[in-house]
Amino acid sequence: MTSPKFVRGISRVFEFTPVTLTWSTVGVIAYGTLQLVESYGLWTMRRWGEYLTVVATSVFLPWEIYEVTEKITLLRVGALVINIAAVIWLLWSKRLFGLRGGGAAYHAEHHAESLLTVERAAAYGAGDAGAGVGPSGTQGAGTRGSTTGTAGQGRSARRIRTAG
Repeated sequence: MTSPKFVRGISRVFEFTPVTLTWSTVGVIAYGTLQLVESYGLWTMRRWGEYLTVVATSVFLPWEIYEVTEKITLLRVGALVINIAAVIWLLWSKRLFGLRGGGAAYHAEHHAESLLTVERAAAYGAGDAGAGVGPSGTQGAGTRGSTTGTAGQGRSARRIRTAG
């Protein structure tokens, strides 16, 4: 079930010197830190987070190119092609490094329909005008369904009182 090649690979790990293990640890911690910083940048929708995504995606491309030059396999070539395509797509779609007008064109494209605009449209749909919590955080009296005299309590309180 277990191949001799796999066992030899595992036994080589136990032969690593302390210096090799130290540098491996430093590399893993550095890459993990890069991933954490990148995720924060993307989560908070910062432009530099998109740049870090390209860096993190392309950081292993030299190693993948080296692997393909050592031995060409379908898996290695496929991984290389997919990662190159991902980097090109990120550069093109996010207008990074000045492509397609750069940051100014990116911000102009996304300024009109920001996430906040979409959230407001979802929260205050056209049919819900005057009901529920308003933009200032205050609850409005509403005009629809307020036959029970529940001014100031929002739609859910009206539904409970009229249902019961």
